[in-house]
Amino acid sequence: MNTRDKVERWAPLVAGLLFVIPVLAARYPPMTDLALHEAVVAVLRHFDDPKYFAPGLYRYNLGHPNQLFYFIAWPLSYLVGTSWAMKLVVAGTQMGLFLAGARLARYFGTPRWTALLVGLLGLGWFFYWGLIANLLGLAIFLTVLPTLDRFVTSPTPRRAAAAFGILLLLYGAHESLMVCAAFMIALFALGHPLPTRAFVLRLAPPVAMFGVTLLQIWWGQRLRAPYNQAVGTTFDPIGYKVSTISGVLFAGYEPYVRNLMLLLVLMAMVLLTLARWREEPAVRGRPRRELFVRFRFEIFAASLFALYLTMPMTVNGATLFYQRFFPPSYAILAVALAPRGAPSPAWRVPRLICLVAPLASLAIAWPSFVESHVMARDIEALAELTEYNSATALVDVGTTPTLRLFSASTFEGHVLAMRGGRTLFDFTRSPIAPAFMNPAYAWDEPWGRLQYKPIFIRPEHDCDYFRYVYFHSAGADLHRLAIAAMEPDARLVGTRGEWSLFESKHLKHGVLSPDGHLPYPRPHTLRKKMKDVLRKVNGEAIPAETPQEPPPGWVGQPLALPDPGDDPGPPEALPDGGVTGGDAG
Repeated sequence: MNTRDKVERWAPLVAGLLFVIPVLAARYPPMTDLALHEAVVAVLRHFDDPKYFAPGLYRYNLGHPNQLFYFIAWPLSYLVGTSWAMKLVVAGTQMGLFLAGARLARYFGTPRWTALLVGLLGLGWFFYWGLIANLLGLAIFLTVLPTLDRFVTSPTPRRAAAAFGILLLLYGAHESLMVCAAFMIALFALGHPLPTRAFVLRLAPPVAMFGVTLLQIWWGQRLRAPYNQAVGTTFDPIGYKVSTISGVLFAGYEPYVRNLMLLLVLMAMVLLTLARWREEPAVRGRPRRELFVRFRFEIFAASLFALYLTMPMTVNGATLFYQRFFPPSYAILAVALAPRGAPSPAWRVPRLICLVAPLASLAIAWPSFVESHVMARDIEALAELTEYNSATALVDVGTTPTLRLFSASTFEGHVLAMRGGRTLFDFTRSPIAPAFMNPAYAWDEPWGRLQYKPIFIRPEHDCDYFRYVYFHSAGADLHRLAIAAMEPDARLVGTRGEWSLFESKHLKHGVLSPDGHLPYPRPHTLRKKMKDVLRKVNGEAIPAETPQEPPPGWVGQPLALPDPGDDPGPPEALPDGGVTGGDAG
């Protein structure tokens, strides 16, 4: 084996190890939704421990899709704790993407270094959003593609049962990847004679899986809270979807870095496609069915891209829906478009690009790992000052720094994993989470009011329920305003880096209290109070409060309420704070 062959053989493993190092070295990976998933794992880990969680606050909710990640991290958490369990699963998934790409390349007969283009997704859009279930599902999906293809080529009852088991596994990993696999089986079946027993056998696994999916949807509807049911079906324009392709794959500092990454991989894929076109037999004059079978994976990948262009943004309570279909399309094309056979001089440039691309991805990601490490260290130090089994809210305000590819707004899930209790926002409220918040104690009123803009928290009212409020901002001036604005209702426990921690001065309700109601007249929001502090500092007059429409059932004249800037709307003197728009999958 010459040097070039050795490099090709070991390149996926080495690149995977390079991707794993920062994940394990950082205190916490820069993955926005990961902390929300960690909250669920923590509830499973400490379910029967009253030190962490009041009995009855959560309940088991097993058997839904997208739960495989939890069932891997859950037992690991007993050995290494929840944070390390999350990091180990993330690291294993990143390595799995490189190895799955190499396996797929071996099956196609294409160069193994095309797997490096696949592994890039391990530090891409799925990663920074913290969509670990999608990453895990994608690694499994790419791994099992050869097995499913062999089943379609030569179906037997035993292979059909195995294919159904694979679909169930993908359903547990992430439902969207199961849909992709089931669609692939049905599509590939069209390349074989139709009115035969073998054709029926080929369709049996996806049809059976369709029945399982319908049963779960019916079952899961019972758990969907009103705010989840209120999420309608929305579509993004096709032009927008095309223009954001680079972001859906790689993320990056907007808009240039991610576009450069896309240009880099497209250059490699185009050069490989041209080399294959020159080396493969001509297609002219060949039977259509033969061409369909020959290019079945390319056709399948193109079909997934069509789903990306046509699927909605939100559906059935889930968000970021259509984005899930393009990464598997890209991963298949990155491997399938490459030439087969012995290497040629035409492969040199794309091979070099494949080797450079992972290093470029690591260079892009490294500043975010440093930022996430520091932010996790600081909030953990403050969390150590809090009591276990308390209600916690987090307010994230201000513009995200340029070198940060993740959001700090979800770190409250990490706090819950450390200290238990409940938070304003985590994935225990998802109807498919294996640990589900008891609807009797769900506190839907503050969740619906604050989930997108926690800066509209009303300390005079909400500090009756939430014992602790974490305030996050990269601006020191905003911390000083928040400290002054929170003073009547909460004391400052401490400030560390970009975090300030407040404790309520008038806590009235425990974590098992029923949902409350916003009083009338409404107390001031934190944003209004911070703006008033800023006005005083600047010597400006505070606007007079004006009457507003009273709530239904009110008897008497409308009372004076805060000025219009106290209600959700465009920001004025202060920026808005919000949380991630992702879902539990």
